[in-house]
Amino acid sequence: MPTTRPVARPGKIFLTALVMSFLAFLPFILYNKGMFLYYGDFNVQQIPFYMHVHDAILSGSLGWDPITDLGVDLLGSYSFYCITSPFFLLTLPFPAAAIPYLMAPLLMLKTACAALASYYFIIRFVSDEFYAHIGALLYAFSGFMTYNIFFNHFHEAILFFPLMLVGLEELLTNRRRGLFAAAVALNAVVNYWFFIGEVVFVAIYFFVRTLCDKESCPFGWGRFFRVAFEGALGVGLAAFVFIPSVLTVMGNPRTATDTIINGWNLWYYSNPQRYLAILHSLFFPPDMASLPNFFTDHGAKWASLAAYLPLTGLCGVLVFFRRKMLPWLRRMLMVCAVMAAVPVLNAAFILFNHSYYARWFYMPILLMAAATAMAMEQAEETDWAKPLTVGLVVVAAIALMAGLSPDYTGGEWVLGMADEAVKLWLSTALALLGLVLCGLMFLRLRRHQNFQPLLRL
Repeated sequence: MPTTRPVARPGKIFLTALVMSFLAFLPFILYNKGMFLYYGDFNVQQIPFYMHVHDAILSGSLGWDPITDLGVDLLGSYSFYCITSPFFLLTLPFPAAAIPYLMAPLLMLKTACAALASYYFIIRFVSDEFYAHIGALLYAFSGFMTYNIFFNHFHEAILFFPLMLVGLEELLTNRRRGLFAAAVALNAVVNYWFFIGEVVFVAIYFFVRTLCDKESCPFGWGRFFRVAFEGALGVGLAAFVFIPSVLTVMGNPRTATDTIINGWNLWYYSNPQRYLAILHSLFFPPDMASLPNFFTDHGAKWASLAAYLPLTGLCGVLVFFRRKMLPWLRRMLMVCAVMAAVPVLNAAFILFNHSYYARWFYMPILLMAAATAMAMEQAEETDWAKPLTVGLVVVAAIALMAGLSPDYTGGEWVLGMADEAVKLWLSTALALLGLVLCGLMFLRLRRHQNFQPLLRL
């Protein structure tokens, strides 16, 4: 059940995530002499877009932008990328030339904020703040967050989304008004594209939450209309950005009716590799966005297909199910699994476009992090044995299929189907190492008097 204890020491999780993120980025910053450079769109779009919009704002050119394409509306065209991001606004006191040097500090700050926002959601469902810290770190350093460094502006949606669920929970369980509307407005402002998917997710969350938790949060028309009113109010507050953005997008050929998913593609993925790729995303650290290595032909480059939680993968969630904790959350996770597996349901988060994207996965990842935190807090040693075994079997099976299957290509037989075998086995080693460490902690050290200090390490 959700805890009613007050949230304590949120600064601790913020600083912890900030330091961890700093240590992760530091080698790359040193290598590039102060800058953080990645590849592809990060270098040739994200940084140049920041610099261009930075100069446009400081020069007072807030309306028509004659430089982009053949001329565009600055607000409507760049609200997807950066112009409404509070993190981008932090660059305005600096010269444009400093922006390549600011990208890494901004990514560190975003990671810390993602941990903080998710902490406020997860702490509602655990008794010990320590496990809320663990869950928040799992969310902030998830495979989805790491994968989408490539798409720097995705992080705003990842870090502000938990506030929508916090506001919704406050409205549903404590009748605390205003927070949900404010969170809706904030998410609609920072990225309208992700906000559309968040509306779909929050609507499903509301119905599952109220229909499956009849004791503490039963469905009622009063609750429904309160949520609907605050949601509409939030969209109204964000209209100054949301409406220009939608009008700009409506002129894009990608929104035409011939882009809507249809036919047999509604019901199953034509490439069976995609189902394995989804499973892979739950147990392995992610491949690079444009360089899928395990499943090279499933057609999901740049799709943000990543759902890995550090160390545990899906094992903590399996423990959560094994212990039959929090029925409504179990059902919500099952709904998410079905939606990920059925193309038309997956496409609901992008208004039924036929292109495959998994860019809504950060939302169930937040629930997975909460479920894992609860599993860590409440489960016994015996509850972890079978889920960890399942994890080891899945990792081994996927690695053996991708790494050792004979393949006839280029006129010769080769062993394995990965483009880069070294990276495949390195990723496998990291996934296995995480499960081994997880097993060591929860099968061997769970009752040790210094368990929490050891887990902090």
